[in-house]
Amino acid sequence: RDVERSRGLGDVYKRQPLTSQVVINTIIHTGTFAGGVAYDAVTDEVLVIDSNTATVTFYDRTTGTQISQTPAPAGLVVGGQVDISTGNIWVVAEDEMVHEIDRAGVILNSFSVQPIITDASALAIDPASDLIWISNDSSNIVAGFQKDGTPTGVQFTPAGSTDGDGLTYDPTTRTFLLGEDTSNAILV
Repeated sequence: RDVERSRGLGDVYKRQPLTSQVVINTIIHTGTFAGGVAYDAVTDEVLVIDSNTATVTFYDRTTGTQISQTPAPAGLVVGGQVDISTGNIWVVAEDEMVHEIDRAGVILNSFSVQPIITDASALAIDPASDLIWISNDSSNIVAGFQKDGTPTGVQFTPAGSTDGDGLTYDPTTRTFLLGEDTSNAILV
């Protein structure tokens, strides 16, 4: 059923039930492993985090043309998101390190998410609260951190999660979307 919600700006929109999607473009990644994907709504670019080549590649969303590529921080980088307030990229690696990098790959900030997260698998940003959220696929939790690495003390286990390997956040509906690796499903 449709759900009507106000965005607090005086406008009302309808959220339609999830249906099958139509592929509008296929971007061919030039690397060897598209381990994480992010979208920059400001530049309309798709970012591919390649765990094998330790790179972040920027593609034009419409044409699929590669715009640039930058080195990712050391460690097996598995996920990332663009911070719309700065344009910087936040990535998480399997060594439980989170890094903020600029588009040239310069590390601006780093912190460990251990001992709360012991098997980092994905990262999401809530632009309203300015928090970083990290999923831990072996213990099936999602935990919040401030951008300086301070844990918020907020963590939860998404119902039905057994192996969450992809994470994003919808700031309009204030909901997480968690990609499940073994069940091939998206939990909302």
